[in-house]
Amino acid sequence: MIRAIFLPVLLCIALLHLPLSAQDTPAQRFWPAWRGPSGTGVSTTANPPVEWSESRNVKWKASVPGRGWSSPVVAGGRVWLTTSVKGNGASLRAVAYDVETGREAVNVEVFRLRSAELLNAKNSHASPTPIADGERVYVHFGAEGTAALTTSGEIVWKTRLPYQSQHGNGGSPMLYGDLLILSCDGSDQAFVVALDKRTGKVRWKYQTTSVPTDILRVGENIYFGSFQDNWYALRLRTGELLWKFSTSISNESCHFVKSPVADQLHLYLTGLDGIIYSLDAASGRVVWKQKLRAAPSTALALKDKAVFVGASNNRIYRLNAETGTTVAELPVDAMPVGRITLTADALLLFLENRSDRSGYVVSLTPDLTKLRWQQKSSPDWASERPDVWDGLILAGNCRGDLQTFRASDGAPQWKLNLQGCIRSIGSSEKRIFVGVQEGTVYAYELSLKQ
Repeated sequence: MIRAIFLPVLLCIALLHLPLSAQDTPAQRFWPAWRGPSGTGVSTTANPPVEWSESRNVKWKASVPGRGWSSPVVAGGRVWLTTSVKGNGASLRAVAYDVETGREAVNVEVFRLRSAELLNAKNSHASPTPIADGERVYVHFGAEGTAALTTSGEIVWKTRLPYQSQHGNGGSPMLYGDLLILSCDGSDQAFVVALDKRTGKVRWKYQTTSVPTDILRVGENIYFGSFQDNWYALRLRTGELLWKFSTSISNESCHFVKSPVADQLHLYLTGLDGIIYSLDAASGRVVWKQKLRAAPSTALALKDKAVFVGASNNRIYRLNAETGTTVAELPVDAMPVGRITLTADALLLFLENRSDRSGYVVSLTPDLTKLRWQQKSSPDWASERPDVWDGLILAGNCRGDLQTFRASDGAPQWKLNLQGCIRSIGSSEKRIFVGVQEGTVYAYELSLKQ
């Protein structure tokens, strides 16, 4: 999620003791990109902390200069970030810290701006998250430039793509084979582009109107939507348009477009017309469409040939992914919001009742036959979705409360109060990262015992 830095960032590493999984693999022991190695924001190997605080079990702290919204990535034993430092304009920099000691390992200027003025006061010049492939680290500053660095911080190449950013940069890059995929959402033009990750040269470019959604990769193709409710499928290797689908609904008020989900054969999306569509991933043909009794209020979730969605009538729906028919529905005490988290035995999500300013974390059975547990709290959950770590559910709000609940029954476990609005929670092997909007990224280390 977004990290707005108004003061120097403080990167904190806290020490926690948890067992080492014998099934950990090298590929799982790093967090190389936005939302991690799988793109889901979930680590399959990290175990949760039992206790932590800003003063207890802190292994190291390091001040990060400047202002940026990029999330940290972990690769090659280093924590990488981008930042923008004022002074004779703005210096756009890549910084890295030794993951064991917190010692600054890299601090290099990649681009320089004549003016530090922001296009939007709520954004930064360093919002996209870096991505690493083991040999290179790729940093993206939107219209201000993109670059590849060695893991020691030497610039291999850098380039600028010509477009005018309206509110500043935001979208994080994706790697596929030898391609670096970027979304460029400008006021003059918008496009998805693939760069040769070895040289920075443009391999292909696809012009569109906007790119506000997640870009999904399924096999050899990518899928995304626009603010105009147009949906696209492109070949990853060439950028060739496979198909385009539109609901023909105008979006003059610029309503938020929810990101789609996909399996190997279908793309599932919610149109601005309030209808849920299943499209054939190969052709874009409508396989089925379903209009619920109320507008969807969450992003879609997909598991075991079922599509899950929350709606504004305070209900959760389970649809048959093959036919679109409603298999089950369950009323809840407030409107579902954000994104749904699915585990082997639970559906987890946030609820919000704005009229009485109350909020909930709830756990339902995936068949929607019953409510497993519900915990009432504030209505301002800001960490997008409940995060699951080895028997605990983690959630953050805009008052800085990082709360944990036992996954089996919802019993509150421990609570940590941080300075700021918690926007992101993630993990990499033995480290947990918590980002707050006001500018601090906390990294808590899980000390692994054999």
